Amino acid sequence: MKHTPNASIKILPGLLLLVLTLSLGACRSSTTLVKQYYLLETETVTDSLVDLRFPHLQLEVAAPEVAPAFATEAIALRDQSHQLRYFENHRWAVRPAANLHHLIVTHLSSAHLFQRVAERFWQQRAAYRLETRVQRLDVEKRDKALYAVLQLDFSLIETAGGQTLLKQPVKSEERLQDRDLNTMAAALSRVLTEEMKRLTRDIEEAVAAQEESKTSGR
Repeated sequence: MKHTPNASIKILPGLLLLVLTLSLGACRSSTTLVKQYYLLETETVTDSLVDLRFPHLQLEVAAPEVAPAFATEAIALRDQSHQLRYFENHRWAVRPAANLHHLIVTHLSSAHLFQRVAERFWQQRAAYRLETRVQRLDVEKRDKALYAVLQLDFSLIETAGGQTLLKQPVKSEERLQDRDLNTMAAALSRVLTEEMKRLTRDIEEAVAAQEESKTSGR
């Protein structure tokens, strides 16, 4: 069949309409992909009338060491024992190391144990240092259910001699009833709140015993 210019003119508007429709559809689908961000938070109670427990001592809180697989803003999903995937549109609002560092410093500062609690000391060396190592911070898929998993270790060290006075392991797995990552962040925040309360009590006991041993040994 012979192709004529008039036939091309008739086909052209239809092609343009098809291309425009596909383009608009692509734009609509892309705008629906909204990233969601999640934050770990802990509850702290501050009482300005409480006297300091150790008014002559300082505590340095070292930056937490987070396993590389869980150190980014991407939230990890463990499908199998050694297989990880990362959510594309669900992410941490703050990198875990920075988020945890802030929470630990804030919580221990409000506990009124030490003269000062800080991330680092420039002019002097703090008497004690708290180190944190995070092995897992992820969501695990198991038996068609999702679990929020947190595994870390707190270590309290006397800086003068390098002696470890306290080592507190934390391992928590909480099933997410509604498979919602906001529930995951809330569950991990509750775990951190309780563990920080326990850590505060244990630090107070460990430092009190260490300082008493120094006094009695003189």
